[in-house]
Amino acid sequence: MCTYIVYSCEGFKSMATKMWIVGLLSMLSMKCILASVPWDPACGTTRGCFPDCRDTGCTFLVTWQPLVTELLFAVQYEVTATNSYVALGFSDDLRMGDDSVVACVPGDPTNPVQSWYTQDTDLESLSPLNTGLSAAIVTHANGVLACNFTRQIKDANAHFFNLNNEYLIMVVVGQMKTKHGVTQLDKHYMIPHTSDVKVDFTSTSIYKQYKLSSPLVKLHGSMMTLAWLVCCSIGIVIARYQKDLLPDKKLFSTKYWFQLHRGSMICVMIFGTVGFISIFVELKGYSQLTPPPSKGATAAHPVLGIIVTAIMFINPTMSMFRPDPDHKFRFVFNWAHLGVGVTGHVLAVVSTMIGLTTERAGLPTSGLVVGLLWLAAIIIMGVIMEILKWKTPANKTSCQNTGKSAEGTDKPNLKQLVMFHHHYLRNEPKTANFLHLRCLFMDTRSEQRPTNKTIGKRSLELCSICKENEKWLP
Repeated sequence: MCTYIVYSCEGFKSMATKMWIVGLLSMLSMKCILASVPWDPACGTTRGCFPDCRDTGCTFLVTWQPLVTELLFAVQYEVTATNSYVALGFSDDLRMGDDSVVACVPGDPTNPVQSWYTQDTDLESLSPLNTGLSAAIVTHANGVLACNFTRQIKDANAHFFNLNNEYLIMVVVGQMKTKHGVTQLDKHYMIPHTSDVKVDFTSTSIYKQYKLSSPLVKLHGSMMTLAWLVCCSIGIVIARYQKDLLPDKKLFSTKYWFQLHRGSMICVMIFGTVGFISIFVELKGYSQLTPPPSKGATAAHPVLGIIVTAIMFINPTMSMFRPDPDHKFRFVFNWAHLGVGVTGHVLAVVSTMIGLTTERAGLPTSGLVVGLLWLAAIIIMGVIMEILKWKTPANKTSCQNTGKSAEGTDKPNLKQLVMFHHHYLRNEPKTANFLHLRCLFMDTRSEQRPTNKTIGKRSLELCSICKENEKWLP
């Protein structure tokens, strides 16, 4: 009718305009046809209910009506994929495993409703397949998968749970697959919709969903973001590029850059530990993610989290055993400390970005965009600062740093040389000897490279000067 009116109306001169309007009306009409699950007015009076509803309707609705020895169940779930199944689980905890399951399978005319049991992460069917179930009707029409069946309250099979006891109720949707002409249930990839408390199936109460974005989940995400995206990034930047910060001043007998670096890393340990413990408390142990194929990378999140947390404690432990600045193997520690720290930071950033995409995080797309923008800013800043660092190499500014003596000659004075030697021996050990030689024993404008023998001899002389004048050391 609407299509006829649009094509007949003289106000729409362009055929393209008419076709666009018709297409819009078609989508609106399809939205009306694919209506969400309606609310059951019997909920809370003659039936118990577990819904996921909004003002416009429900995504799913599970109802049960208690009888003497049976329960009349009705499950409705809004799902468009025609090869879908819906399963109802009864569990003692929030984790799948060791649970009694009823699966509604519209593609199986012989056993449209089936009894299963989850053994850890494996799904095992009961024998017979319709154990404790009867009067099954399963339909899939207008985008709603509906399943009605009668379930015995208890059965002789121990894997068929006695619903005189209270259990958490779980609802999931998965995909079916056909193998050798037999319809099979494929592993579902969604986090189950779970009741917030254990259900009394003899009552007619309405039960709410357990909130995935619980305070502990939010605490975990917040702490890990603060630890790795903020504090660790600041600590690495300070250690890499800010060692000349307030060189003549100290904070509690230690240079400012080191105090800031150490303070940032202590914050990483505090925030990281709180975040690590909070998610284990929330999940009551280790939980392996089983993401859909389109989000296969999210399975790495818990593994990376454990690796990063281990690195978080390994690196500061290494620092407790670092050799003195003038030790011949100090460069080994410097590279090891840098390598472990950067590796941990990179893995932590990857893990954090993966965590933002998980279903349990419940983060909108805008939140992920903010995280990616922050990451991009850190990378751009690092590239810029690295370029600036290498545009001012040590062998270009070293003699400039020592300056001229009070008499105006090219040879630096003794105090400047001692401080210069100490700085470069501590921060640039690979270039220190050549720089000392140029500034102390050669014209500062000369580019002539001395021999190794001369370097060794002059460097030893300069070291002896330093030891005699330790009062000038910073």
